[in-house]
Amino acid sequence: MNPVLLLPIGLAALAALIVPLLIHLARRSEQRPTDFAALRWLRQRPKPRHRVRFDERLLLAVRLLLLALLALLLARPALYGAQSEAPWIAVMPGVQAQALAALDRPADARMHWLTQGFPAFDPAAPAPTTSSELPVSSLLRELDATLPAQVAVTVLVPEQLQGADAQRPRLSRQVEWRVLPGAMPMRTAQAVAVPDPSIRYAADRAAALPYLRAAIASWREPGAAAASRLNGSIAPDTRALDAGSRQLLWLKPGPLPNAVSEWIAGGGTVLLDAASACLTARARVRRSCRHRCGATPTAWS
Repeated sequence: MNPVLLLPIGLAALAALIVPLLIHLARRSEQRPTDFAALRWLRQRPKPRHRVRFDERLLLAVRLLLLALLALLLARPALYGAQSEAPWIAVMPGVQAQALAALDRPADARMHWLTQGFPAFDPAAPAPTTSSELPVSSLLRELDATLPAQVAVTVLVPEQLQGADAQRPRLSRQVEWRVLPGAMPMRTAQAVAVPDPSIRYAADRAAALPYLRAAIASWREPGAAAASRLNGSIAPDTRALDAGSRQLLWLKPGPLPNAVSEWIAGGGTVLLDAASACLTARARVRRSCRHRCGATPTAWS
């Protein structure tokens, strides 16, 4: 936390410190000479130099201090980075608006939605439709780690929860839980793209095709026909690759043909046969060694 002045121009009031000084100089006790007959014939001595004296120094110091404090208050000092200790109320989506309006809460309490980012609660704005992709326990732990330890936290939960696990979240503070009427909205499942790979196989790898067909069929909706494939096809390795497919199962031992390598360079993804993958890795090592050492190894284990 760093102290700052929100209105530094207020320090100009420090110029008023000269006023008490002038008052004390004007009201100091004056010494008036008195003539005596017996002293009239004495030689007059030179007068000492005039020195400035302040009477009632304690009163002067108090006045100066009050003016300095007034100037500091006019400059509006503040602590930059200081966190508020006001109570925090976390509202889960799904709580009815009528229940929130009738909620008895402290005047300085801060209300926020228990969603990702913890947005401020606005009665005029619509409520979030979903709590976020993170589970409720993760959001509570994040909130607990963000707030200072002395801040009291109250969590408002609807009667029906979504995305809560069976374990009670372990937090560093005592949390007040309030159950209000409402139901948390269901999460909408995100659509996942179904893989649609092409298969190119050698004659000695044809025995693996029934298993691969079964795996591809399991990714599709029940009752979908095998002819519903969009881009992928199953064919021998001599057939050209499908233009629309970006996934390939290459079931042929030996190095990859140039056409397949160019297809990979264009953004395709290939799942290689075990023997083909081993040869490809060895070829990469040979190229790396030739590039670094200028020689090609003669034996590979």
